[in-house]
Amino acid sequence: MLGQVPKLERFFRIILENYLGSLQRRIILNNVLDAEQRYLDFLKHYPQIADKVPNYLIASYLGITAEFLSRIRKKIEAS
Repeated sequence: MLGQVPKLERFFRIILENYLGSLQRRIILNNVLDAEQRYLDFLKHYPQIADKVPNYLIASYLGITAEFLSRIRKKIEAS
């Protein structure tokens, strides 16, 4: 199907390239930044999601436990 419709191939290639770029960024940030910095980066890039999504899902995305995310949030609020 992709061979028959060149525009469809281009569309899926662009989607795949964008996905791979965001995946590489996430892997690099997980290796370079600590949990608090990852959470602050998450808030910077997805501010509207932070209040709508449960903490355990955000914690899972960041690679930490929900309890640790709660401690990070309290520390940030106290600052």
